Amino acid sequence: MSPLATNGNGNGGPDSWTEWRQHVLITLKDVNEKVDTLIVEVAMLKVKAGIWGLVGGSIPVIIGLALAYLKQ
Repeated sequence: MSPLATNGNGNGGPDSWTEWRQHVLITLKDVNEKVDTLIVEVAMLKVKAGIWGLVGGSIPVIIGLALAYLKQ
């Protein structure tokens, strides 16, 4: 018999799915929490990447403006 068809004693019974259901629900909650954490972390990385892109893109603009000002 498969583990789903037994209640841990080797025989099927009314509580055979109850134990597995609790295990499945706990596992799903854990997975859901981990996915939520990953979503937040990815969003934070996107913000950081945007900020670094802004800083990196502004450096050539500042240098260009400084050179243009110095040539006058």
